[in-house]
Amino acid sequence: MVHPPTPPRTPQDPQTLEEGPPTQTEKVDYLGVVNSLEDVDLDRVDDSDLVDWDGLDDPENPRNWSTTKKLITVTLLCLFTYLASAASTITAYATHAMGRSFGLRSRGPFEETEYFTDEDTITSIFFLGYFLGAVLIAPLAELHGRSPYYRSCAVFFAAFNIACALSQSIDTIIIFRLITGIVASCPLILGPGTVADMFPAGRRSVPMAAYVVSSMLGTLCGTVSGGSITTCHGWEWCFWTIAILAAVISFVMLFATRESNPRLVLQNKVARLRRETGNVELHSPLDSDLNRDALILRSFSRPWRILGSPAMIGLSLHATLIYSCFHFYLAWFAPILPVGRKLPLKELGIAIGIIIGLGVAELIGVALCVVIINRVSARLTARRGGEAQPEYRLPIMILGTLFVITGLFWWGWSVQNTSHRAMILIGAEILEGGTFLTYLAFSLYVVDAFPSYAASAMAAAMIPRALFGFLSPLFDKLKYDIGLGWASSVLAFLAFVFISVPILYYRPGHQARRAERQERPF
Repeated sequence: MVHPPTPPRTPQDPQTLEEGPPTQTEKVDYLGVVNSLEDVDLDRVDDSDLVDWDGLDDPENPRNWSTTKKLITVTLLCLFTYLASAASTITAYATHAMGRSFGLRSRGPFEETEYFTDEDTITSIFFLGYFLGAVLIAPLAELHGRSPYYRSCAVFFAAFNIACALSQSIDTIIIFRLITGIVASCPLILGPGTVADMFPAGRRSVPMAAYVVSSMLGTLCGTVSGGSITTCHGWEWCFWTIAILAAVISFVMLFATRESNPRLVLQNKVARLRRETGNVELHSPLDSDLNRDALILRSFSRPWRILGSPAMIGLSLHATLIYSCFHFYLAWFAPILPVGRKLPLKELGIAIGIIIGLGVAELIGVALCVVIINRVSARLTARRGGEAQPEYRLPIMILGTLFVITGLFWWGWSVQNTSHRAMILIGAEILEGGTFLTYLAFSLYVVDAFPSYAASAMAAAMIPRALFGFLSPLFDKLKYDIGLGWASSVLAFLAFVFISVPILYYRPGHQARRAERQERPF
């Protein structure tokens, strides 16, 4: 239907993320969230040829999808995210078997090295794929929609894992792992944007928590299961396992995923009405007035421009450090488990029990984290006149970082001093819980601060994380030189330094974002 646009929300609405009425550089996006859409011509908002949602309850609006449809979408997103994260680390303890299979001189899992080996590259090259995916997939998805890339990347993800399993040389595996990393970045980058499309700011905590915990559990389970699969069935089955599961998910995605990007949904609606009415002047309020070349250039430069903003670069580096602490913990996870120390097979039951215990504790922690985030955000919103701000997520980020610091000291020195397993696991749970809390708060901040460009914002956040993951083998020698206790302490001290970033941006962050958008539109 062609009709006048839906009236904007008032500044008192708790879902509004910016102060005051929209200016010429801001616009209400018909999902109830104020976004910075500088390439939209506001002079045509009252145009009679404007095609908007059919009221606040339009079923085509992703915010109005049925609960079942949203649940299916979030479930598929979480499963794809889990597999993509598991694939990044499933080769961590299989690379030595690959090296022996291809006749390489293979160092032991915990043997010191001073160089970047081919075995290291098998795992680290995946993170370079994350980087390339961040700078390619996010801009393309904002131009063409998220759904086509979910479907195609899921299919290619399964196909290139099969290619890895059938590879006959280490160089071939490295090339295929790079391509697999590119397509595996799709759910990690586009996922938060899909959540933002379907849920308003006040209702994102639960689906975002499911997304973040899928990523963390995938990384953890990939590390552990990769060693077990390699021991029992050979390294090829690390890839076959991922490929089989990915094939199932890709098949379901071909039929169950729908486009959620509001810009693309309205563009499809405009195209349909043009065919039905013959009126070629119909247009969406979210259409861009830029020509195609300028629009492509802006889309591909947007992640870098977002990353260049002061708040985003600081918070992204903070989140990268916290996630690096988590990967550091995973790299030393095997030595504290019986299977990691290559004890008799009967000890495997103890290892499985520990893993299940960690998983159950993490799920309980997820529920507590969601409650904490919702209550803190609600209290801060009520205290400041009922207006929500992305910066209200930052106190949770600070709290999570404190847990990470505590967990690093506790876990690192417990392992160093060969303390009782219970002490080690308590420290591990504190570290995992802090990582989850920090990354969930950071992801919510990114989506709330850049709701129209959530994919580009997550791509910007992925860039430093992916580059650090790619270069992480270069820092392995530090662990062997100073020991696990001091290595974890160094990371804890760095985290303590970086905790100042969310503290500094908590109060002035909102004004800084508004000023930056007016000076340098995204």
